[in-house]
Amino acid sequence: MIRKLLPFAILLVFLSSCSLRHVVQTGYYPYPVMQSVQPGYTQEGIASWYGPNFHGKRTADGEIYNMYAHTAAHKTLPFNTIVRVINLNNGRSTIVRINDRGPFVKNRIIDLSYAAARDLGMIGTGTAPVKIVVLGNAKSYNTQSNNYTTNAVQEPSMNELEHIDINTNIGADTQTISVQFAIQFGAFRNLYNAIRLRDRLSRFFKGVYIEKKIVRGNIFYRVLLGSFNSKYRALEYASKYVDPVTSSFIISKK
Repeated sequence: MIRKLLPFAILLVFLSSCSLRHVVQTGYYPYPVMQSVQPGYTQEGIASWYGPNFHGKRTADGEIYNMYAHTAAHKTLPFNTIVRVINLNNGRSTIVRINDRGPFVKNRIIDLSYAAARDLGMIGTGTAPVKIVVLGNAKSYNTQSNNYTTNAVQEPSMNELEHIDINTNIGADTQTISVQFAIQFGAFRNLYNAIRLRDRLSRFFKGVYIEKKIVRGNIFYRVLLGSFNSKYRALEYASKYVDPVTSSFIISKK
């Protein structure tokens, strides 16, 4: 009798050891997936991350998982949903695209890629309390790149370079110059990186531009939004429209 039951016991142990992520990929899924979700939808809970063991394998939506791309697994959000994830321990945030299912652990709401977890400063801890905010849907984006942020970045044309403003007032008497303020998302020595960030942010904001700035003889390409006549107005605008989407800070354009 025991010998007859042994094969079934082995099979049961094998099935119980299979990850639910694998079960999802083979067709069965125990959670009701949302048909659609509106921007602004929020959820709070514990985030975890997954990396090397799944790198190069297929996700639940059929893509090849890339631990260095900004993607995540969620149990019920539709694939290609774009969400902002905020670490409630340190305030750091990142933006990811949902392309997988999970995590299948009690109280965990999202499973982040290595790149996203690194942004949040939770590689060492493994988990962190987070808030997720739905920003929209990425169906129209280039999903083949395994990263929602960009399509292929083309080398800038001469036309592109001519439209990058150069601040010629460096070192001038700032008392005679009307100081303007702008919202800055980043500054790069590499123009291509600035263009990549500008193109990504242009999906969320109108009028994102690049300004060339020379600091102590070094060239930087700043990715900016707006031109405000006071720091208060810049902060007010950023708080209302920018902060729900990404991090930024106010700079003086002098």
